[in-house]
Amino acid sequence: MTLTALALYRELLRDIQRLPRSSRDYYKQYLKGAFINHSDENLPERIEQLFQGARKDADYLLAKYSKGLGPGGDAQTPKSRV
Repeated sequence: MTLTALALYRELLRDIQRLPRSSRDYYKQYLKGAFINHSDENLPERIEQLFQGARKDADYLLAKYSKGLGPGGDAQTPKSRV
């Protein structure tokens, strides 16, 4: 994994920490699998395309969860702390 890929991986892991606790494990496993599946990519254009897609997906997820939408796009009501 190149230094740039490692930096992106760390950045995306930090973004995952901003998601609801119940979704974090899923997205950590998804991220790890995606990086492993594409670890043999060597075309700079394809790598850049993957990086841009990963950032776009992360922005979408952060926006989705910050608006209170759940995994299926359904509105979630915040749970009260008792």
